[in-house]
Amino acid sequence: MFCTNYGPSVFTFMDVALDVKRFCVSNKLRIIKCLGSGGFGKVYLMQHLPSKRFFALKACSRLTKQDVFVNEIKMLKLLSGKCNTIRLLAVSRIRFRILLLMDYFPYDSLSEIMHSMNFEEIKMYMYNLLVALSYLHANGIMHRDVKPANFLYNRNIRKYALIDFGFAEHYKRNQLPKFSMPSMMQWSISDRQCKCSVQTVCNHCLKKRTAIAGNMGTRGYQSLEILISVPLYTPAVDIWAAGIVFITLLSRTHPFWVPENDLSAVGLMISLFGTRNVHDALANLGYKLVSQPVYPSLDLKKVCHTMSWLSCGGSDDGEQPLTVSCEKCAPAMRHFPKTKYSCFCRNEELERTYPTGLKTLPFDLLRKMLDVNYQTRISAGRALRHHLLCSIFKNCPKKF
Repeated sequence: MFCTNYGPSVFTFMDVALDVKRFCVSNKLRIIKCLGSGGFGKVYLMQHLPSKRFFALKACSRLTKQDVFVNEIKMLKLLSGKCNTIRLLAVSRIRFRILLLMDYFPYDSLSEIMHSMNFEEIKMYMYNLLVALSYLHANGIMHRDVKPANFLYNRNIRKYALIDFGFAEHYKRNQLPKFSMPSMMQWSISDRQCKCSVQTVCNHCLKKRTAIAGNMGTRGYQSLEILISVPLYTPAVDIWAAGIVFITLLSRTHPFWVPENDLSAVGLMISLFGTRNVHDALANLGYKLVSQPVYPSLDLKKVCHTMSWLSCGGSDDGEQPLTVSCEKCAPAMRHFPKTKYSCFCRNEELERTYPTGLKTLPFDLLRKMLDVNYQTRISAGRALRHHLLCSIFKNCPKKF
């Protein structure tokens, strides 16, 4: 359906827009606007003039990152746009730039609407995210960068789409893969075996083992096994990230936490989930944790309740009933500026004054998703069958 026919010429890294315009001219497309940009490329909103249909075009902006685009093409072709994954429509080249044409998915910013989302809407959001992850994992794929920005939600039509598969990677079930370390090697455009034309990406390039960036995931959504760079990892990294999305929604706090570095992130986990849990998880991986003092784990329901109250306009100026933080909560309080004068433990009176309607069931699933031990962390398939979501799952026609 879409093609290009421009021969090789001198390549520069600053002419993304020019190459996109050339693609538009040859395919009767019009650029509406730039939807966003990042280290790997730019995304444009396009309109096909004959049909008036809208598309999203992702253009590679740096030659050194084309491995990521080739990897994304492989994953999107395999997933075929099913089970809440974005659909790839066409792949093209202009000179040495890879272009991906995908369905356009208008969406709402989660940080802007989460304060007005009721619990049923949060539950459906998490259900559909787990549907996408279950589908990926059943196909032997880890996404490795799950976060709200990569799971789009259209509130008006209640549709969802998991996007950005540049960091995704295959894994073999019943065999833990090796940790993906940064590779200094890059595949060359001048490879004699490469048969890429200016129109398509050849099968040789699609079959090559790509050098994916080693710093997978986004800070704040990375699991313990990623933070300490263990040599083994599994699809459980996606479940942890989805758990952070879940606690973000339940606490109405986006982002939930922003660690300064990997060590700070481990410290956050200790303050929230307790020294013993993190110690045991590290011991299973062959690491020894030395941490003083020893912190207990906190009640996630109380944490979410307090954070939700503050995020939705609750005052924490020292005039409210919650004015003193206890020794148990103090370590976590330091990482959440809004809770400076509050205590996660002492919120029974807050529950009476500012009822949230949150029950115990969602926090049972949340704890299982945010299990610091990846070996006992719940899978996407089992999460869908959890008591919180099983009624939706039973009535869903989708198969995995």
